[in-house]
Amino acid sequence: MNYAKQHPLPGSIVSGEGVMHEAGAAITQSESGFLALSYRLISLLLFRAILDLSYSFVISEEFAGEGMGLYSNPLKVGESYFVLFLLALLMPVKHRSFSYLGAQLLFLFAYIPIQTYYAHNDASRWWFYACTAFWVCAFLLVRTPFRISVPATRTSRDLIMIASLFALIAVAFWVRSVVGWSFSLGLEGVYDQREVFGASGEGALYYLVPWCAKVLVPLLLLQAVSRRRAVDYLVFAVALLFGLFFFMSAGEKNFLFRIPAALLMVWLISGRFFLERLSLVLCVVVALSLGAYFVLDDLWLSNLFSRRIFMIPALISFHYYDFFMDRPLMLAGTRLGAIFGEYPYHLPTPHLIGYYYFGSSEAGANNGIMADGYMNFGTFGLLLWAVGLVALLKLGDAVARGKDRII
Repeated sequence: MNYAKQHPLPGSIVSGEGVMHEAGAAITQSESGFLALSYRLISLLLFRAILDLSYSFVISEEFAGEGMGLYSNPLKVGESYFVLFLLALLMPVKHRSFSYLGAQLLFLFAYIPIQTYYAHNDASRWWFYACTAFWVCAFLLVRTPFRISVPATRTSRDLIMIASLFALIAVAFWVRSVVGWSFSLGLEGVYDQREVFGASGEGALYYLVPWCAKVLVPLLLLQAVSRRRAVDYLVFAVALLFGLFFFMSAGEKNFLFRIPAALLMVWLISGRFFLERLSLVLCVVVALSLGAYFVLDDLWLSNLFSRRIFMIPALISFHYYDFFMDRPLMLAGTRLGAIFGEYPYHLPTPHLIGYYYFGSSEAGANNGIMADGYMNFGTFGLLLWAVGLVALLKLGDAVARGKDRII
């Protein structure tokens, strides 16, 4: 009789069970990673595909005169989808990190529309790959273990809430004293109201009002939603009223849409698969705009979402490259002063682009971080601005460490 077979040593039993457990865990983790990658790829490719449909059948038909005609290049369509596939593999996807979530959010809004415009307007291949290199660099830097440390603070959330409310009240009274009771109660009159607000001549309000509407109002809404005490419902209502007030006073539609966007972000961040859920939400929005256009003959949703939010920034991004590729760069210069050189133009940059490409010096063609980096320091500026973006995202990690994810 073989005693060793009938009475195995306890250590060998534990070792065998441990190996089996580790192997099972490795298989489960591998399957989970494959599923997560599949969800990411499907959601990104689906968003890109539906944005392509919106551009091809709505935007190019209705807004061709704005530089958004349909000149699809099959080679560029194929290569841009392949590039998106590769970037999806490289994308940082750690769920709870502020820097990862920020990179994913900016990528969806700033880069994928550039892919659509590049493929279906036969736009500059050089600028497309320059923007692609920007995101490759940003993704690689976000993935690094580099961390920023900031001193721990114990500032009371109630104190922040009270200070924010007092700031909103002070700015609201200032707006009231300058603009009076001139309000835009609907989306149709926002441009007239914007002229009234712009004619006020109060330069500080041009900075303070957007800060209140884009930062303080969403902050108070998120604070109230995250805690849900009795007083937080009152704070939520007051913040909502301030958001509406700044929208009606300044005539800026994006102030109004910041409110539902902030509440939507609560739902997106509170669960798993932030990128995938956000991509699907954007797919639904664009699909609804397509349905409204073909079924109801209504262009409003497509104009607001597909054109204004996605395609106009992509178009202007290519305009910035086209303008500065053979003209003097900004070198961080402004009309108020200069860091590396004097400002070389007679108009502020957004109005300069508006003048050359939209025929009006009053058109303010602002754009995002990639165009800003290129107009200042050319190709090197893209790399420099990518480093700066990741530094800000890492700083966000440091500030958010130990805090409520929703805030």
